[in-house]
Amino acid sequence: MLVIKYTKAYPASYAGHTDTLRTIGRIFRRAGANVEYSKGFNPHMELYFSPALPVGVQSTAEYLAVKMEMEDNLLDRLNQFSPNGLTFTHLWQKQANVSALVTSATYRVSCKGLSQYASQMLVDNYAINYEEKGQQVTKVVRDKIYDLQVVDADTFLVTLACGNVNLRCDRLVNHLLAVNNLNADYSIVKIQMQTNGTDMDAFLQS
Repeated sequence: MLVIKYTKAYPASYAGHTDTLRTIGRIFRRAGANVEYSKGFNPHMELYFSPALPVGVQSTAEYLAVKMEMEDNLLDRLNQFSPNGLTFTHLWQKQANVSALVTSATYRVSCKGLSQYASQMLVDNYAINYEEKGQQVTKVVRDKIYDLQVVDADTFLVTLACGNVNLRCDRLVNHLLAVNNLNADYSIVKIQMQTNGTDMDAFLQS
C-alpha cells in the first residue's frame, strides 16, 4: 500500500469530488501504474481518498491510499498526466486508511477585514446557518472548532473537525460574512490534515 499527498489548486479546485476521483483514476491508468483492482462483478482501482473537499476550496494537503507496490519515478509519471492545479507531491509506503485516520484539518482563510470578526466563532454554543438540500439549517458548531490563529487583518488560520465528524470551512466563512453584513471575496486553502492532533505527514513518516 502507498499513500500519496497531492495539492488541489485553481482550476482543479472547481472540480467536484466525484470528478476528481475519476480524473485521478485516469491519471494512474495513463501513467501505467500497476494498481490492484477489486474483485467481483465490477472491478475498480483500489484507490482510497481522504475526506471530500468542497468545490472551490483549495488544498495543499490532500491524501490518497493506493493498493500497489512502489514504482520508479511514480510521482513524476503521475504529474506528467495531471491537469492544471492537481499536483502529486509526496509518497510513503505505509498501510493506512486515510479516510478513517483524518480527524481535523487546518485552513487558511483570506478575506479583506474578516479577521477582526473571527473570534466570534469561539463563543459558547456558536451556531451557523446554511442551506442544505434546499432547506435552511441552524447548527451549533463550537465543539467542531478546535483552534483559531489570527495572522493579520485579512488572514486567519482555523482548525476544524474533518472526517467522520466534519465542519465545512466554507459554511463557517459564509455565515461569518453574513452575520457581520460583509460582502467580500474570500479564499480558503486547506494547509494541513491531522490524525488525533498529529500532522498527517509526520504520522505517515513514522
